[in-house]
Amino acid sequence: MANQPKNYKKFVATAATATLVASAIVPVASAASFSDIEGNTHADAIKALSDAGIIKGYEDGTFKPNAEINRGQTVKLLGRWLETKGYKVPENWNTVQRFNDLPVNAADSELVKYAALVKDAGVFNGSNGNLNYNQPMQRQQMALVLVRAIKTVEGIDLIKEYKDAGYTSKIKDLDKAYSTENVEAITALEYAGITVVENFNPTSAITRGQFASFLNRTINYEAPVKELKVVSAEAINAKQLVIKFSKPVKKDDVVAPETTGTETKDTLVNGKISLTSLDGNAVAINDAKAELSEDGKTLKLTATGNEVFKGRYDIKIDLGAIKSKDNEEIEKFEATIKAEDNTAPTIVGTEKVTSTKFKVKFSEPIKSLGTYTFKVGDKDIATGGNGVMVSFTPGNDYAEFTLGSDVEAGQTVVAKFVGVLDYADKVISPNPVSVSFTKGAKDGVAPTVTSITVVSGKTLEVKFSEELAAVPTIKVGGNTATVEQDKNDKTKYIATLATAVSGLQTVVIEAPFTDLSGEVQNDSYSRAVNFSIDTTAPKLVSSTVETGSDNAQYLVLTFDENVEKGSVTSITVTGKKTKNYITSNLTQVNIGDTSKLQFSSENKKVVKIAIADLLGANDEEGAVFEITVTGNNPLVQDESGNTGLKEVKSSFTRVKDGSAPTKAPATIDKTYDGNGVKVEGNNTLTVKFEQAVDGATATNPANYVIENAVVEKAELGSDEKTVTLTLKSGSVQDTGARQITIKNVKAKNGTAMEVYNTVESLNENVLPTLQSAQITAVDAGTNSTTIVFTFSENVKTDGAAVTFDVKSGTTTVGTATIANDTTADTKTLTVTINAAVTIDQISTGLTLTKTSGDIVDAVGNKFDVGTGILIKQ
Repeated sequence: MANQPKNYKKFVATAATATLVASAIVPVASAASFSDIEGNTHADAIKALSDAGIIKGYEDGTFKPNAEINRGQTVKLLGRWLETKGYKVPENWNTVQRFNDLPVNAADSELVKYAALVKDAGVFNGSNGNLNYNQPMQRQQMALVLVRAIKTVEGIDLIKEYKDAGYTSKIKDLDKAYSTENVEAITALEYAGITVVENFNPTSAITRGQFASFLNRTINYEAPVKELKVVSAEAINAKQLVIKFSKPVKKDDVVAPETTGTETKDTLVNGKISLTSLDGNAVAINDAKAELSEDGKTLKLTATGNEVFKGRYDIKIDLGAIKSKDNEEIEKFEATIKAEDNTAPTIVGTEKVTSTKFKVKFSEPIKSLGTYTFKVGDKDIATGGNGVMVSFTPGNDYAEFTLGSDVEAGQTVVAKFVGVLDYADKVISPNPVSVSFTKGAKDGVAPTVTSITVVSGKTLEVKFSEELAAVPTIKVGGNTATVEQDKNDKTKYIATLATAVSGLQTVVIEAPFTDLSGEVQNDSYSRAVNFSIDTTAPKLVSSTVETGSDNAQYLVLTFDENVEKGSVTSITVTGKKTKNYITSNLTQVNIGDTSKLQFSSENKKVVKIAIADLLGANDEEGAVFEITVTGNNPLVQDESGNTGLKEVKSSFTRVKDGSAPTKAPATIDKTYDGNGVKVEGNNTLTVKFEQAVDGATATNPANYVIENAVVEKAELGSDEKTVTLTLKSGSVQDTGARQITIKNVKAKNGTAMEVYNTVESLNENVLPTLQSAQITAVDAGTNSTTIVFTFSENVKTDGAAVTFDVKSGTTTVGTATIANDTTADTKTLTVTINAAVTIDQISTGLTLTKTSGDIVDAVGNKFDVGTGILIKQ
């Protein structure tokens, strides 16, 4: 406790609740309560302080919130709080008396102890040398000790703060306080927002409940921050970087509008924050989605597409690049951060979106859902169709599941996930993991269209009577629009056309569309609407120099809307360069091939051009360049034909193109099956290295760790680069992705490899077992006997009939056959013996010895017949 920072917050009065919680989540214990605080306005504060060990209540389980608190009880509460902040009771508390009326040998030793603590800390000074511990605590006295406590614990002089700010109190009865000191203390609490009343009643006694609320507000008080600065910057996983500010910042300074219709998407404002890879990684920070928290203090950047944060980065914010909501400029910030994701993703909960739709939430953006199955009790529920429909987009931190007609209202579906992957290729923990959903009933009211609003020639808003379960199909003049739900108003949907239209157009919202409870509107909606044309030119949001995946530098231009090549036919580059403190003008570069302007198919707002092409003969490694790129005509235009900029400026330090990182001495050959590891059947994997490897380390099974599987054997191939791994039968319980870690394998020259992690999807390798064999028919007329085999799971034949020799004891009865059936949708197979067996033969027992064919489960694991199957009834 003694090492906690000053602004450490231990108390939380309220907590958000979720509709459903994943089975993997352990619920947090509820705060301690008392029998007499239910419905009391101070209950939350009382519970919070009780959870913190500051309030203890009475032995009968009550707190007595309406009883007056005396000065001695106040001392105890303040003393316990100071202990949580790292303050220690003085060692001489029981030998040196602090107050005249409280001897060190008093019966209440806890009061003596905490009286010494608060007195020495300057929080509670007493009156004329006395504590007067049995007297009620007045509200003005409380104000005084709380103001002193804030000064002691947080180092904030509230009285000085409000005077410096020129603050004037609005409390009407300050004249009733006994002294100027008390008036100042009450005003200080008002300035800090710890009291908000019109009349403070300074001389009245304070109740236990009221003091709990005052103390809880004091504990959670945060002084206004005067300077805007970056508090921290860190990569929290492979896809997300979080920057925290000391005070709320302007959203427009850190989140740029990317308009699709009227919806504003969050995209990093380039030029405000720069992120430069120090390891040669190609991170498209310009394409990162930026989200600012509600309090304006936390900015989360999520890399889009397949880009990930990995390695070391230099993050920089220039002085004044960002402003607070009160227009204060940010201090200059520059730091080196390391992005290294070693944490497995988890399920953090589930949310009931509708009576039939559920959202599973993950701890971070997910690349793959892996494999999943659904059950109601022991019954399997199909994926898709009338079963469970799955909606997931890689990069989201959630997936949605809609329960179809195969699931009845009130039934609970258990979803089992295997091998969910994050963008660091970490497999979910635990793996597998299960969650459950319970289907609800419909509400009886179908959704309707309430309004249509034209925003531009390409965009319109359609508002419904209630939120829909899925985005509707909207057509304008017969053309299908791209539709997205509004972020703030869930009943509003934004429709965007591929090309602008004008004049009267027929807008159709096609049926069916469904509300959150499952009610369906089966009538389409149609209306004539007047459109206008987009006349706004595309705006340049940023101009940065970045290193691409080919380790070459590029000038990257990002616009506020999708762009395409303008009417430009030639480009000139002028400027200057500086090296070794010598500055010279550039020889003008003329680029006649405008295909050098590279337009991204994945992000149509981005255009880039190679720095090598821009510099031409001026290129020089290590030089600082200031260039102006000018087109003879506009470089870009938007999708409506509005032309954009003709000229852009850029400054950068030239880095040599094509430098590649040094390889580790022993390296996995990632060209082999895409990641160096290949699955061969259900029990075998092969690993390939780029170099010949040391046999002793390569054949050590402990150097190959496969999640929820056992590597029994590792064998080195004759090429000395390939290692074959054999898995223990039955060690893979579920089909799905598994984390694979390869380590400690040395190159043949003796140098060890770096730890390598990858993911492969493995089939379960649990062999089917025979549960029962029942003779169901003996037909003398057809000279045949029928036996039904029942297995532990669904089985089939492996492409051909399975045949057996049949004996009773040592006597040959005949042969038996299981007809070829390659569909594994049942646990039973029928065996036909070409003889009508007798009661004596059955009593002795029939032994079936396989002669050809195999019985396998759905993924090919073979049933082990062994020396034969004995049937005795």
